[in-house]
Amino acid sequence: MCGREGHYQFQCWQRPKKTKTRKYTSDNERKKLIKELDKYFSLYIRWYYANPEGLDTCYTCGRTLPVYEAQCGHYIKRGYFNTRWELSNCRVQCKNCNEYKGGNYSVYEPKIKRELGVDEVQKLWDKAYSRAKIPTYELDEKLKQIKKDYKHLIELRRKKGWKA
Repeated sequence: MCGREGHYQFQCWQRPKKTKTRKYTSDNERKKLIKELDKYFSLYIRWYYANPEGLDTCYTCGRTLPVYEAQCGHYIKRGYFNTRWELSNCRVQCKNCNEYKGGNYSVYEPKIKRELGVDEVQKLWDKAYSRAKIPTYELDEKLKQIKKDYKHLIELRRKKGWKA
């Protein structure tokens, strides 16, 4: 209804104005948090596995590339929020392996199973399949922690004389 006197819903073509509720801003805040968390987590992973010259090696194909060209590749895809920011789930990959080859699972899976062990990989899958939603305040805490860890990692690398 448009709100005019005598108008009924089936007679009036004017749509009521939508009002913004707190829910929409909360969803937007959550999306922004997730985006920023992804950014800092990716930087952390790429610098964590980098060598002193600031170069990374792709986990699946072995190609050497600069940190800023590398990507954070996930063994269990990012859609599973419970393992999305898990350090044991992520390794450095090149754009070709991560995007064009869809993670290059034929190489990634056996390699990570050898590195972590079958039991740890199974624990990762169990955690991924748990359907508990991560509350927004926990995402905020994770973001603060990963920013702190990232800054600490960069400081350590600079003290050692590494390129960072």
